[in-house]
Amino acid sequence: MYNRHGWESEKAAAAEESSEELRGSKPSLRNLSDTAGFTLTSRNSFTWAQFAFPLSTGGIALLLAATPHRFIGLDTIGAIFSILALVVFVLWIAAIMYRFVTNSGTLKQSLMHPTEALFVPTFLISGEFE
Repeated sequence: MYNRHGWESEKAAAAEESSEELRGSKPSLRNLSDTAGFTLTSRNSFTWAQFAFPLSTGGIALLLAATPHRFIGLDTIGAIFSILALVVFVLWIAAIMYRFVTNSGTLKQSLMHPTEALFVPTFLISGEFE
């Protein structure tokens, strides 16, 4: 049965523990994620799925180029999206290379992983737009 008082005491203990960590002199990854609003977990957190972002950015650039309703700034907006897709693609390649170089064996593991391996084609397709 649900014990309301027991849950509240666990919650208060967890809050007190996290406030003690925040008062510490050396920040940990947990402290950074609590204070900065984002999580810094590990170097293995960058996966093939992140290549969907440059893929979609390049797709937007292609759609803007093919749109029949034109105006003066449309080509400029399309060029910005195209350059953004190229820059992000190069940064993502550097990030995934960093992951595989610093953690030996992760390339094979990522290609054999049942869900992560499904996103390897996003890397291949996003490179075609650039």
